Amino acid sequence: MDQQVIRMTLTGALEGKTVVLNKRQFVDGVCEVPLPPHEVGGLIKYFTRCYQVTISGLDTPVYEQVEPEQRDNHAIREDDSDVLTEEQQVDADDGVEKPTDRQAAIIAAVNCIDTEKWVEQDTNPHPKVRDVAKLMEDPTVTKEEICEVIEKWLS
Repeated sequence: MDQQVIRMTLTGALEGKTVVLNKRQFVDGVCEVPLPPHEVGGLIKYFTRCYQVTISGLDTPVYEQVEPEQRDNHAIREDDSDVLTEEQQVDADDGVEKPTDRQAAIIAAVNCIDTEKWVEQDTNPHPKVRDVAKLMEDPTVTKEEICEVIEKWLS
């Protein structure tokens, strides 16, 4: 299979550094990677989005190297199974209890607060009610709700 050698050069803070990034070894800020043409687009996309790199050694524009089916942003179903409605999905869970929307909002807020900032660390650790209320944008949340969610869903 035909391969193309791509040369990636680090710029910015990592310029000239010897480092491994995403399993690719950069020596003095340079990495040369032999790749089949169909993998070039993905590699370039990743490294240009995640790191400051310049790319050289391209034979053709990157867009042409990406397979046509990857260019479309349309999902393709591979099976003929029915798409479940939200109600059917709940039934399909076989009675597994899920948090309510309010409990899910509390869980999301609690997860955003560092446990070092929680109160009552020795007895009943939980974040401050005002911190959770601020993140939820709901001043009606109570300490009891927060503690119940932590005990039921986060322990």
